[in-house]
Amino acid sequence: MNEPFSFDEEYANALIKLLYGSMEVRFVAIPALIKMKEAAGREQDRIDIEHLRMRLEDNAGK
Repeated sequence: MNEPFSFDEEYANALIKLLYGSMEVRFVAIPALIKMKEAAGREQDRIDIEHLRMRLEDNAGK
């Protein structure tokens, strides 16, 4: 499988949150998520990409 980004790099840079006080969950950055969804190319992914780009624009304005 050809990944649209470096898995190791994204894993190292992922946001880590604790669930239930002890379970670490990693979250991929929005630009990497957009790349994954572009590669998948499904209709729902295209809709998600629009919303994710709006989120990036909102965050850039802060």
